[in-house]
Amino acid sequence: MKPLIISLAINGRDNYIEKQKKLIETLHLAGDCDTWILNEYPKGVTPHEITPYKFKYDLIKQAYKKGYMKIFWLDSTMRLLKNPFELLEQSNLGIVAFDNTGHPLYKYITDLAVENLGCGYYLHEIKNTWGGALGFDFDKTNVEYILAEILHQASTGSFDNGTSIREGFVAARHDQSVNSVVFYDWDVNILDYGIIAAKKHVTDKTYIQYGD
Repeated sequence: MKPLIISLAINGRDNYIEKQKKLIETLHLAGDCDTWILNEYPKGVTPHEITPYKFKYDLIKQAYKKGYMKIFWLDSTMRLLKNPFELLEQSNLGIVAFDNTGHPLYKYITDLAVENLGCGYYLHEIKNTWGGALGFDFDKTNVEYILAEILHQASTGSFDNGTSIREGFVAARHDQSVNSVVFYDWDVNILDYGIIAAKKHVTDKTYIQYGD
């Protein structure tokens, strides 16, 4: 099957549906691929208010079960500058994830998630990864198991809003924090800032721009 891009936008804190229109304008840069551009939760997908951001991984799992092997998730605020599936071809384990530089993970993960993931003693070593753009290549052996681990963590409360007694804690970052640990444990190569970048930092090496 063709590669697939998934994006779900439901208005909440912002007009995400309107922002998604600018993402749609750039999707042709992904080449010959299918797209799931959604503005409501399909059947079998967990609403955000029940488990924050689990909908992303429910959709990715649904797509995989339908036979899609190369899948990119893009938030409504992402804009393509190059074909992101090229990054999947270059990935070491079939996962594309980006360094959320300047936001250390220990400031954005709850005590419950740390306990569930068993990462307390090496927490400060882990790069915080973006939740807004992720690639999965299920032709690679372990990607199915990595997705299963992420979904398992969602079921244990690791995605939920929560807090920490850790010095410097700011706020929960839900799936993003969980992914950061899971990808570290699997030795996923995290791509540097600049391959994904804000508009003011875009270069000829940038594949995905976030924001306008």
